[in-house]
Amino acid sequence: MLNSFDRQSDYFSAKQLKAFEESNAGTKEGVGLQIVKLDDSIVVGSLSSGSPADSAGLKRGDVLLFINNKATSTMQTAEINDSLSGAKGTKVTLIAKSFLTGNLKEYVLTRGDVSLPSINSYFILSGSHLGIIAANRFSQTTDIEFVSAIKELLQKGMKKLIVDIRGNPGGYLDKVINLLEEFFPSGIHLASITGKNPELNAKFVTKNVGQFSKIPIIVLIDDKSASASELFAGAIQDWDRGIVVGTNSFGKGSIQKVWSIKDGSAFKLTVGEYLTPLDRQIDKDNIKRTSNTLALDESLKLSLGEDGFNKLKAAVEKSGGSDRVNIYKTPKGRSIIGGGGINPDVFAQSDTTTLLTKYLLSNGIFLNFAYNYYIKNYQQLVKVYPELDVYMIKFNIDSILYNDFVQFSFSKNIWNEQMAKQDDEVIKNYIKAFIAHYLWDDKGYSSVLLNNDMIVKK
Repeated sequence: MLNSFDRQSDYFSAKQLKAFEESNAGTKEGVGLQIVKLDDSIVVGSLSSGSPADSAGLKRGDVLLFINNKATSTMQTAEINDSLSGAKGTKVTLIAKSFLTGNLKEYVLTRGDVSLPSINSYFILSGSHLGIIAANRFSQTTDIEFVSAIKELLQKGMKKLIVDIRGNPGGYLDKVINLLEEFFPSGIHLASITGKNPELNAKFVTKNVGQFSKIPIIVLIDDKSASASELFAGAIQDWDRGIVVGTNSFGKGSIQKVWSIKDGSAFKLTVGEYLTPLDRQIDKDNIKRTSNTLALDESLKLSLGEDGFNKLKAAVEKSGGSDRVNIYKTPKGRSIIGGGGINPDVFAQSDTTTLLTKYLLSNGIFLNFAYNYYIKNYQQLVKVYPELDVYMIKFNIDSILYNDFVQFSFSKNIWNEQMAKQDDEVIKNYIKAFIAHYLWDDKGYSSVLLNNDMIVKK
């Protein structure tokens, strides 16, 4: 019933509501570990820093054998996750085998608050003064996390900043406004809200001079950047504050309010939409549609160029063939396209990979190979690469390691020489990233991939 109103109005069961609230709050209750299934073993894949599991001495790579006296070999992944989760203050007993010593140890963990960082990684790109921050959502802690990360990067010599919000589905409106305020002088209109209920209408204007208002900035977006992410990119673009690079964003500019129900469930309804500083409409569902058969003349590429043609084509497609594609003028006189999502200033799309790389990822070949390499070479790795920055610069996939990976893939009946040649650098980068994951968790994985990302390089 709720979905019939629009695609954002929805119902949450009590369990779904808790997961939704934890994701946006930036914390959850539990022990702070995530498992991966490697062959027939249940392995600690991720550990939240400072969590009960981390504090007790568990390490990424340890094998979980029993949870509350039940063998993990007899449990499905969902059952294992349910057994690990639970209310703050309750206990869970684990028996795990150390990947370092092979010894078994019992851990009695008291569940507590576990942080869920909204920033995947931040670092300075090798050989440059360019800092990059990648955020996966706008949670209750995102603005604080961003300020802390930027200050740390400035201390390390950052002079320019890339904000990567590709794949970021959005989050809290007030948090993205708080963050935007740090990039602008005072008195700047950042966004506005409009709806049928006038009490919800609002206009957001910066109150103070942002502490990062002079840092040059580039924002990366893609078709999964939505809601608060689009608001962030739109404000940066509208005021000529920076350049937006990537592909057209998702087009979700509506605002939902959540109502709780006594049984612990809830529902959310769309109550309004927000507009960029130039009053550009983000939500593509609200664009007037008249035709779906419009096509652009290919000769436009002669005057617009490939990038300009692709931007205009995407805008027309998103508008669904509306009466017109609106063009807005920025303070510096740039023409930007409005109507359904954010259209980037520079169109840049990731190179597509072959079926081989997709199979290697989906079948856990990278994950398994990296695990075997990690447990075999752990002592040497932590000695030679004590920090992630050192690893990113100095660790390389040599011919011996690559050939080992090829043989491992052959043993799993997954390999194609022609596709491998085409994806050579991508495959090597994934090997490096998955090894970094076991050493530094998601931050290691994301940092390695970003450091060699084609769009970041562009």
